[in-house]
Amino acid sequence: MLVAFGCGRVGFGGVGGGGNNPLTDAPASDDSMATGDGAIGDGAAPSNFVAVFTQLPATSAPEARRSSGAAVALDDRIWIFGGFAGATGDKNDVAAYPPSTGQWAAPAVTGAPPARERHVLGWDASNNVLVSFSGYSGTFPTFTHNDELFIFSPATSAWTPIPKAGTWPAARKDAAMVWVPSLNQMLVYGGNNGSGTANRFSDLWLLSVNVGASTAAWTLLTPGGVTPPAQSAPCVGYDPVGRRLILFGGETSDGASTNTTYQYLVDTNVWQLDSPTGTVPSNRSFSQCAWDPGAGRLVLYGGQDSAGNPIAGAYAYDPDAKRWATLALGGGSGVPGNSSDGGATYSTALGGMFWFGGRTATITYSNVSWLLDLQPQ
Repeated sequence: MLVAFGCGRVGFGGVGGGGNNPLTDAPASDDSMATGDGAIGDGAAPSNFVAVFTQLPATSAPEARRSSGAAVALDDRIWIFGGFAGATGDKNDVAAYPPSTGQWAAPAVTGAPPARERHVLGWDASNNVLVSFSGYSGTFPTFTHNDELFIFSPATSAWTPIPKAGTWPAARKDAAMVWVPSLNQMLVYGGNNGSGTANRFSDLWLLSVNVGASTAAWTLLTPGGVTPPAQSAPCVGYDPVGRRLILFGGETSDGASTNTTYQYLVDTNVWQLDSPTGTVPSNRSFSQCAWDPGAGRLVLYGGQDSAGNPIAGAYAYDPDAKRWATLALGGGSGVPGNSSDGGATYSTALGGMFWFGGRTATITYSNVSWLLDLQPQ
């Protein structure tokens, strides 16, 4: 399903849970999209879908890896950065996948960040740059968590470090980051700086980047409602029409995954704990996830169980009906099998969730590109 996104702009200050909230002044996103069973064009979104998997043509694919992150640029190219490639360690390369050709390209870049994995990567649609934050690097048993912020311009193939100044999140890995079109800002949640429960974060931040000045402004939010436990590596997607972050699963400590579902409502600055019906996925973290705007669903594939093993399974969540559904196979060119830690994003050009690489067994990594397309049943 092919859907175009729209963006609004709004100034933003500090927000407290349940008080006066300037987010409510945000202009509406593109209403050509709909959530749940609302209208899409002249039709209605069906309540049931099947999963159609396609192993995409991928000439000159990057080295197999996990935790590279993925983001879609304005010209529909899908970008990855860094990740962990097993015997050759952490990476700091950049590669772009154009859906029109399936020909991966690795441009020569300037100012590349140090090699890292388990960072977050997103597309800033206001400034037309990739944004990379956090992550860690090193070799066992010595790892360094970082709080570095970089932007990458596809137009110039140049990385720019953003100096740390003012209020700034703590160093971490396994956070989640989404773009909020109505605010022209990133929303960053959670993560960890170690293996235990005390090392998890439950903080929620807004990030605004000033590309011309090479500066950034971080705003720590204090939402009301039922706050998720401190956790890392959750499944997330952002619904720009409903103006909400949907969050599922994650790890509250190493080896302790969850299967709870939350929504963060941007306009009211409130967390909401859902009590879903349907078939709720088992406890997991590190899943491949994205919001499918045409279907109005959070799409999830695979992940890692509490024992640290990659697992399979395709699911969709309707945040209006608060219902999880297992996705039956509806054709395509195969099934991915066990997969976690892949770099996932929604591609309008491809019409589904794209992901690259990931972990298919304990220390086995992939460089395959997959598409999961939701089709009406």
